[in-house]
Amino acid sequence: MDPVIDTYNRHARQYDRWFDAYPSLFRSELAAVRQMMPAGKQFGLEIGVGTGRFARELGIDRGLEPSPEMARMAEKRGIPTTIGMAEEIPFPDNHFDYAAMITVDCFLKDIPQALREIRRVLVPGGTLIVGMIDKNSEIGRYYEKIKDQNPFYRLARFHSPEEISRQMKREGFGGFTFCQTLFHLNTDVEELPQPGADMGGFVVIRASVANQPSV
Repeated sequence: MDPVIDTYNRHARQYDRWFDAYPSLFRSELAAVRQMMPAGKQFGLEIGVGTGRFARELGIDRGLEPSPEMARMAEKRGIPTTIGMAEEIPFPDNHFDYAAMITVDCFLKDIPQALREIRRVLVPGGTLIVGMIDKNSEIGRYYEKIKDQNPFYRLARFHSPEEISRQMKREGFGGFTFCQTLFHLNTDVEELPQPGADMGGFVVIRASVANQPSV
């Protein structure tokens, strides 16, 4: 079995308890993602839905998750979840109005292929929302320092917003908007999202299907 999937299967409950142990961090991230959600009733997919914490709070319709144990927990939270990978999304073309991918980029095996698949399943003009840990931030550097002590981040490869947005642009996304939160390592303080991607440890990128992929 893939080592990332195996880790999340074995430690699904430990992963899920994080949200209860660090509610201020979760609420800060949630506020940033919510700010970037498309307006109105739209049909959405969360890729790497995990145990369904974000999807439930944000009203996302469907989940995609490679870990069966995590998927079962998302289902219990009311999120219909399909087992599958971002690099091979088991849905038809032009199926969703938007897709969200939250702290997933650092576990993808093939980011360009995942973005191509996301673009394929989105309607023309559809929206992609990417929430990520910025590797150059204070929190990103801290996570990198302790990653060998964490069963999840031990397998992660963190990126910068510049890296991810560049890849998104190459795969035909445009109209970028950025917001950020988690400006400090203090886990007890809820922080409001701010525009940009230059200071926060958690950055949200919003873009839409716009162009043919760049050569």
